Amino acid sequence: MDNIAGNVLGTLVVVLVILFIIFLILRELFCWYWKINESVGLLHEIRDLLAKNQALAVPQGGQARAGMKRCPDCNESNTADTRFCTNCGRDLSAPQTLPSASISM
Repeated sequence: MDNIAGNVLGTLVVVLVILFIIFLILRELFCWYWKINESVGLLHEIRDLLAKNQALAVPQGGQARAGMKRCPDCNESNTADTRFCTNCGRDLSAPQTLPSASISM
């Protein structure tokens, strides 16, 4: 009788360990999938907010709004207090220099 009880108890322990391992694997997969979906949702929200911000920054005519200035290199709209262009990095505080024309005789 003790042998049968020992076999049943041993089998029960093995089954419980296997079920626990399966539970941990499924839990890990679920958490990974949930994190990926949450990240994708946040990326979509950021994209939409950036698109809305870009639409507000540059009106239909393509001119910069009041308090905004355009980069002479890439034509990116920047806020008035921005020192460097947010797109190409050009120093916006430096005066714009025109190329000098040389006349040769």
